[in-house]
Amino acid sequence: MPPFTGSPASPVSKPCSPASTAPSAPAADSSQRWAATATSPAIRTALQATLAPFHIDAEAAAASFFPSPELYRRLLEAANFTVQSIDLIPRPTPLPNGIESWLNTFRNGVLDHLNPPAHSENARATALANTITLLEPILRDADGNWTADYVRLRFHATANN
Repeated sequence: MPPFTGSPASPVSKPCSPASTAPSAPAADSSQRWAATATSPAIRTALQATLAPFHIDAEAAAASFFPSPELYRRLLEAANFTVQSIDLIPRPTPLPNGIESWLNTFRNGVLDHLNPPAHSENARATALANTITLLEPILRDADGNWTADYVRLRFHATANN
């Protein structure tokens, strides 16, 4: 079979939930190359730090699962796969509309936890501003361009018969 790089909607690349005991994968009939969903460590860390004072766990609220290569290897092996390779691949991604637009698009559900009545009228704006302040020295260049620090978990695994 040809190499496969999935998208978030495909069953191959959709990350498994933390409660899962095995990764989501296609039928075990051949050797495949797969990629798990990309993530941005800096953005995730900044959101976690910014939302902690509001008693919001950004990782839990996002309902995303971004395992380490070691954890995903264990999940694949537990699902009867042999892992030939597994790596985090840096994928810097320009954000032409800036980080605020990205946050409002891709972390809107997390930020919605800051809306009234649970929090004050300005809680969301404050959290956004604080997150941007944390990220600016890391993800914004001298010309004002933003780049997400995506990484992709890429692996090659073979189903055991």
